[in-house]
Amino acid sequence: MSKKIICIVLYSLFLFHTNNSMDSIDKKDIIVDLMNFLIEPNHLQAAREFGLINSLSILTSWINSKIGFAERTPEELLPDFFSLLQQIDNRIPPMSIQWEGHPAPYILYQSLIGECTNTEILSSIKEEIKQRTPKNSELFVKCAEIIFDPKKNTQIMQIIPASLMLLRQLKTEGYTIHILANWNHEAFQELQKQFRSLFEEINGSINLSGKFKIIKCVSMYKNFFSKRNIDPQKTITIETEENRIKELKTAYPMLTTLLCKNKNLSQLTIDLQHLKVLSK
Repeated sequence: MSKKIICIVLYSLFLFHTNNSMDSIDKKDIIVDLMNFLIEPNHLQAAREFGLINSLSILTSWINSKIGFAERTPEELLPDFFSLLQQIDNRIPPMSIQWEGHPAPYILYQSLIGECTNTEILSSIKEEIKQRTPKNSELFVKCAEIIFDPKKNTQIMQIIPASLMLLRQLKTEGYTIHILANWNHEAFQELQKQFRSLFEEINGSINLSGKFKIIKCVSMYKNFFSKRNIDPQKTITIETEENRIKELKTAYPMLTTLLCKNKNLSQLTIDLQHLKVLSK
């Protein structure tokens, strides 16, 4: 065999190896979120927390709104509650936060980065509600308790079983799983107690906005990679928000980003199989 043919064969093998490596992607760390990936609100339990009378009131308002009798719909309760929180503290969060599709007020930002304890926040909100006596005051108190009371917030959460199964598959394939999430540290202590079996599956690190003192964004990723000594090029992150993926792709072009929108684990599984992270 001539030297020229040998060179061609060796070069072809090199190209094959390179292309195959690009398809499979040599990754070892996977970052996941908490809310709407590993856990989600249990709406039935939330209704129990609101109480029978309040839940019936919301249901009646919803029915009336559908037949044109109600002036306001229950969907407006959260923005109204956020409006009240904004009146209590009218500062603007340095970074935009979405909560159930609505811009969140500064008080919620305070909670997520641990600027104040949730106990302090809840106490001040209840006092303001008493003084202002707004419409739906009883419902607003319930909203405040569900969002800011660590125990009540944990009680309305539930594990997403399909995500837990996916987590186990990824571990079996040899990947290290890290959590990177917007979560109050105080509330997370309760969450960890309630869902011990879930967090026992995490074989990497748990990184919260309440500990990092920053909302989940490119800067939080930067701190994570630096603190944990992890190479973005060898990392996959599974995000639930498209905007964050766009920012990450700009900041870290070599970071593999996957979107899990509306808890669509079927599509996510296909994406992971395409990358040869999971077997088909």
